[in-house]
Amino acid sequence: RQMCIRDSLITMRNAFGKVSDPFKKNGSLVTNPKAVATQTKALYSQVCYTERKKECYAMSLIHTEFYSKTLAGQSHFYAVLPNDAPPFLENPNFQRPPKTLILLHGYSGCESDWITGSSIRELALTYNLAVLMPAAGNSFYLNREATGERYADFVGQELPEFAEKTFGLDISRENTWIGGLSMGGFGALHTGLQF
Repeated sequence: RQMCIRDSLITMRNAFGKVSDPFKKNGSLVTNPKAVATQTKALYSQVCYTERKKECYAMSLIHTEFYSKTLAGQSHFYAVLPNDAPPFLENPNFQRPPKTLILLHGYSGCESDWITGSSIRELALTYNLAVLMPAAGNSFYLNREATGERYADFVGQELPEFAEKTFGLDISRENTWIGGLSMGGFGALHTGLQF
């Protein structure tokens, strides 16, 4: 298994322009399992953290659709979950349960904005974060009496409860954070103060 990981990482590293093989010592292939594990961890860090290539992720990305009572219809969100981080990474943030971060998109945006326009997957891996990114249209994350859509209640209550029930996340106040961009920043402040 370690040799397969090693070969995959060498392929990635070579694709990024490096040609030396850290798994060879004096021209011979290193076969000691402990040495291979150490070299694999070092190479993974070199490829994923030093070079910061977008092709190198180790996080689950899930697109979820479910019926929302607060929105009176189907709702969807992306979730980045830190449940499949490589076991050879020695990250002190994985000594604790993951924190939950709700990220809100801006006006005329959508739930995939954070996936395509930021390095949220790398940050989730680095800091052991479960990240929820809901779709909210141009709602400003407010409850709308006229339409019956309650976006504030959705983001502040229903979405975290759904994530807790479905993914086993800790949604206590001290372990749940919220942030956003533009309209999402407004929604984050409003939701943070209301809930």
